Order: sequence, then structure tokens, then C-alpha cells
Amino acid sequence: MVRGADGRLSIEPVSEADTDALLVHDAHDPNPSLAFSLAHLSERPNGPTPIGIFRAFERPVYGELMTRELEAAREGVGTDERDSLLRSGDTWTVE
Repeated sequence: MVRGADGRLSIEPVSEADTDALLVHDAHDPNPSLAFSLAHLSERPNGPTPIGIFRAFERPVYGELMTRELEAAREGVGTDERDSLLRSGDTWTVE
């Protein structure tokens, strides 16, 4: 695979390609653009199709981040402040 002067990827025999233009893909690169280009390289169903892992990038899970943020917010508010907030404004007495 070769990256042309215009930035587009193309498939060429290695023997005919300039060694500076050869592309080595890194699946752990946080930038998804190259993985996207590889996934859309084949222009026809029977053309060369890249296979393998295009993107293997770890990032935090939304639920874990949200839990950490909520815990940090709770640490900044004392029990007395929380109590006064819950009991302020319009309240009801259930009998």
C-alpha cells in the first residue's frame, strides 16, 4: 500500500513502489483517519480487501468516567450542605 502525493491510499506492487511512499499501519494510533481509509480502500467487491485489525485504541468507558466524576462531586459537598439543599425550597410532609 502506498500513500500518494495527494494523500490518498492506493495498492501497488512493492517492487514498483517508492520505499518512502510505503505505508506501515499502526492499529494503536489514536487518530482514526488511517484506519478509516484502510476500511474503505476497496473500490469494488472483488478488489483487494484489507483484513485484520484496523484500530485497537483503548479509551475509558463512559460509566467509569461518570462514576468518578460523581464521586469527586460528592466529596466536595459536606453532609450538612447536602441536607440543607434537600430540605430547602418547597417541601411536603407525608403523614
